[in-house]
Amino acid sequence: MDGVLDGSPLKGVAYMSKQEPVASAAGQCLRHEVEPLISLHLFPSFPARCNLKEKSHSVMLSLIPVILLILSWTYETAASPTANWRILRRADPGSSIILQIGLNVPDVQATLEQVAFDIAEPTHSRFREHLTAVELKDALQAPQASMLRVLGWVSKAGIRIASTRGHVVEASMTIGQAEELLSTSYYVYSDGSREVIRTEAYRIPHRLQEHVRFVTPTTSFPLPRKQLGTVSRTVGRRASSGRGTCGSGDDTTPACIRQIYNINHTAQPNRTTFAVYATEAASYSSSDTRQFLKKYNPSAANANAAFGIVGSGDSSEGWPGIAGAFETHLDTQTALGLAWPASGILYNLGGVFGSNAGVTYDPFVQFLQDLIHNDTVPSVVSFSEGMPEDEMDSNYARSLCSMMAQVGARGVTLLFSSGDNGPHGDQPEGVHAAVFQPYFPASCPFVTSVGGTANMANETAATQQTITGLISKLPYTASGGGFSNLFERPSYQDTAIEPYVSEQIPASYHSKSGFNSLGRGIPDVSAFSTNFPVVWAGIAVPIGGTSASTPLWAAIVTLLNDYEASKGRPPLGFINPWLYSLGDGALKDITTGGNNAGACYLLTGCTLKETLGYNVTAGWDPVTGLGSPVFSALTKALDEEAAERR
Repeated sequence: MDGVLDGSPLKGVAYMSKQEPVASAAGQCLRHEVEPLISLHLFPSFPARCNLKEKSHSVMLSLIPVILLILSWTYETAASPTANWRILRRADPGSSIILQIGLNVPDVQATLEQVAFDIAEPTHSRFREHLTAVELKDALQAPQASMLRVLGWVSKAGIRIASTRGHVVEASMTIGQAEELLSTSYYVYSDGSREVIRTEAYRIPHRLQEHVRFVTPTTSFPLPRKQLGTVSRTVGRRASSGRGTCGSGDDTTPACIRQIYNINHTAQPNRTTFAVYATEAASYSSSDTRQFLKKYNPSAANANAAFGIVGSGDSSEGWPGIAGAFETHLDTQTALGLAWPASGILYNLGGVFGSNAGVTYDPFVQFLQDLIHNDTVPSVVSFSEGMPEDEMDSNYARSLCSMMAQVGARGVTLLFSSGDNGPHGDQPEGVHAAVFQPYFPASCPFVTSVGGTANMANETAATQQTITGLISKLPYTASGGGFSNLFERPSYQDTAIEPYVSEQIPASYHSKSGFNSLGRGIPDVSAFSTNFPVVWAGIAVPIGGTSASTPLWAAIVTLLNDYEASKGRPPLGFINPWLYSLGDGALKDITTGGNNAGACYLLTGCTLKETLGYNVTAGWDPVTGLGSPVFSALTKALDEEAAERR
């Protein structure tokens, strides 16, 4: 059924013959040599119709079998991968793959999202009454009709069902079976340094379109590795000063963070657990961790023994590259150095946007399912990975966000870095061209997005004006932020964000691609993101980016959870509504730093033709969010809040 126009297949187009397209995913009639013969509503969301052309009765009758065949299929497509991904070859049909099929249960998901909001809302009667795994499992019961249809579809193809958890069905099969099931072809793609197995389009039976929301791994591609280093900003700035002071240009050490953010609490062993979710190209060194702790937090020198590791990461590569190595070292050392002796876990599963050629399943979906269904879960998880929203399949992204709402309802705080090139991505043209490119998962309203600041002597936003040094400026240009195009602004943000949108947004921005003043605003909060000393291969190297501020905030929340546990109170869980309800003083408002327009350098592969940014102002702004933590004020707010609820 695939047609070819000018030598290229048109995705989302149904064909009456090899050169007669009927309807396109853009909802347009396409002409090529002949007129379309008939109008077909193959896609419920496509409003456009093709004009009928009068034909004889016999011709129309002869088309009935073709029409019935076309109507038996519906297309699920995504934007094409970025230009960095190239097809190498067809995937081996005999190799294994695990497909994860997400059920489309909008009513159940909407109910659970509202439950997550209720549990997180300080004025609600259910505030912080987190759900157990059993309670959430009961709430996640999918409609029997949807489950049976999907199970029947898969089983009829002779494929083994691996598991059913909540709204996700996992099925083990060969690539060949997956291709037959989805009427597609899988290919091996490369970004020049590693390979992934993907397809750019797939089909499911028409009768199942109302029951299936996504199938993965299929059309969502990882961030190309040369961009991964750009997003994570894991590049050293300069040699460590070694002065042991906490001024401008000094190392952002655990001691300085405690001093400046007024952290007056130390966790107790085995009372609270935090986690770091590794990027898809990760490595971890216990000896480097031990050396870091010995130098910067001597009392925690043996803490790495309590840092559990789950998974083996990217099994297709023996060497993760500098970005992947620095990234995991930065995340784990920052969080553990500050939160010790709380217990730490490193989830080295393959990243948010896997899978690699050697990991043919979606590790992030599996991880979220574990957090939803396991009895014991960490109270905080830090993520330093993201991707421009417009490179994500929207149904897949929304499904992930709904899962993250369920995780929040379990009492788990999810924190994501907001990015490090201001409000931009780095694709100047083609299908992903946009001036403003907000990053997902940071844009999901059920996670906490973390921006960056600079200068310990006088904290300012991390922007082109405040990040000093040529080497530093090449990879790290500005704290990421902006407004989502996938998720509308949640009500908990209205009071904080509306003044900025109405008073600070230039009128010209409304006509720029990717700008959406009604979208969910990011980031929510911020923290120091420059000059973090990280021990890598035995050497202390200063590193920066929101990949530093995010585990810093994860450590802050871990310590707050430990404080709450010491009072017999539950963990914070999904914290955004609480953060936006806090009065003056609980967070330090960052008001200086200028404009967060990103920049383009050949080193990062960025060739944007237009870079615009947002100004740092009093109150919430899309550079630093609500501001940085004042720990003693946050614990005071928790105590006052608990007293009011007695």
